[in-house]
Amino acid sequence: MKMDEKFDLIIPVAAKDVDKIGLLISLVITNLNPSRIIIISNVSAKVEITKLPNVEFMDEDKMIPGLTHAAVDSIIETRAPGFRHRSGWYLQQFLKIGYAKICESKYYVVWDADTLPLNKIRFFDDSGRTLFTIKTEHHKPYFETIDRLFDGSVKKRIDDSFIAENMIIERDLMCRMIAEIELSGDFFWEKILNAVNPIHLRRSGFSEFETFGNWVITHAPESYGLRKLRCLRNCGRYYNVSWLEDPQVIEWMAQDFDTVSFEKWHRKRPRIILRALALFFASVRTVPFAKTMKILSWQVTFRKMLKRMVKKMCVEQEPVMRLKI
Repeated sequence: MKMDEKFDLIIPVAAKDVDKIGLLISLVITNLNPSRIIIISNVSAKVEITKLPNVEFMDEDKMIPGLTHAAVDSIIETRAPGFRHRSGWYLQQFLKIGYAKICESKYYVVWDADTLPLNKIRFFDDSGRTLFTIKTEHHKPYFETIDRLFDGSVKKRIDDSFIAENMIIERDLMCRMIAEIELSGDFFWEKILNAVNPIHLRRSGFSEFETFGNWVITHAPESYGLRKLRCLRNCGRYYNVSWLEDPQVIEWMAQDFDTVSFEKWHRKRPRIILRALALFFASVRTVPFAKTMKILSWQVTFRKMLKRMVKKMCVEQEPVMRLKI
């Protein structure tokens, strides 16, 4: 077995979410073992970030010359007026790409701030080849943008998707992709924003992972292998991230999943009964974690079916009720 190479690990984080990444950092150190951990965020979060152990802070507005939140704001407001609130979502993708320009290591790993690694995760196979994590997803606007960026030379190359909660990037390959995008003279991020259909710019019109993954498979297919991890995207719908501060809860979840995610919109769905049931499962840990997720999901599905049945009955009964009146 060839020894894995060292890599940087970067985590773009919104300033308002910095107080939630302490647990993530400890699990990254334990399970991913990067040579450096760089948190990329707004300068307003610098003091809070530098309190965390073994991390470095990088100012999102100074990392790449010309690439700032305001600059992305300006292009989006011009091409999709009223949707500048989407600029942060696009900016964090450009930061992940642009880090290749300043990375001192041969490789760097991009990791989502809302995802916790529960088990040891390798990014190289036994031959030393880097590994892409693949999942199942297909969003057509991403490929329309890719088609415009590369004049049709880069297409969807695999049935699965490169959109995952992590990606290892070979610095030189990413720099080659950036150089190809910038052939017209524009900065890569300007070219990307102008390649996105204005309608799709309002929501999700570009994916850095889908773009780089398919570019690599087109130009350097021997450089990467493909693998799937056991990922749970909707853990936050039922479980509170603070419960994972108990090592026994992590061990329990890790038996079924390699990573679990706590996305922002899941925090807005705290069904009291479901959360109480989830807390009970996490406390006793006698039921396998994957099975508890099926139970909780079934409860949600049953409630929706019941609501539809009641609504249908009310609609069917309405003419009769009117007649009696």
